[in-house]
Amino acid sequence: MKMIDTHAHMDNIFYLRDQDKVINNAIEKGIEQIITIGINVESSKQSIQLAEKYPQIYASVGIHPQCVNQLLDESVLNEIEQFAKHPKVVAIGEAGLDHKYGQANDEFARRIFIGQIQIAKKRDLPIVVHSWLSHNEVIEILTKEGIPRSGGIIHCFDEDWETAKKYLSLGMYVSLSGICTYKENSFLLEVIEKIPIEKLLLETDSPYISPEPNRTKRNNPSRVLDVAKFVSEVRKEPFEYIKEKVTENARKIFKI
Repeated sequence: MKMIDTHAHMDNIFYLRDQDKVINNAIEKGIEQIITIGINVESSKQSIQLAEKYPQIYASVGIHPQCVNQLLDESVLNEIEQFAKHPKVVAIGEAGLDHKYGQANDEFARRIFIGQIQIAKKRDLPIVVHSWLSHNEVIEILTKEGIPRSGGIIHCFDEDWETAKKYLSLGMYVSLSGICTYKENSFLLEVIEKIPIEKLLLETDSPYISPEPNRTKRNNPSRVLDVAKFVSEVRKEPFEYIKEKVTENARKIFKI
């Protein structure tokens, strides 16, 4: 059973010298599709270009909360909406809030986040959500605005089971990354054990946060297999079963 890496940044500068090699290596290792995620206008353009070049790659377009401070106004949302019309764009985001490395202007960041939710609704696409030290506020916005009919994903989930339940109650998918393999994140073991399999996605967030035992190395999409292996061990369910189920979930939400 092949897999889908539901969240990678294949346009990232860390792949400048060997982007094609990394992508082809992932495909050879059984990664059937990669969702490459835009973080600003230029990154979203490059993500679309990669999706046009590779049949195995699809794009998500959006404004990352860590990029909000670079914006002059909300007109950038018009460009994201235009990108969203491309046939290989399957989601909006990475959108959200970030109180660790992100926005200086909270109200402006909220408007950019809400604007992307509205684009996702209009284009009937799922929203890919980033939240760092911002879960209560993100959940408040998602509750008020409602998630798109096509659904939503809380990516690289890094909180406890009680927080996960709040996202699940909104109809969101919870996506786990390599950080769930880190010893200091043992609180995620309960999330892995209890999350309904039909609401689970797996990702790499490449080139960042490689799973153990490769934590100090540059990440790549093939390592979503390592995340799946870890999840299968924690849940005490067969590796092939986990791969099958999370791949079905990815195909469903991204319509691929």
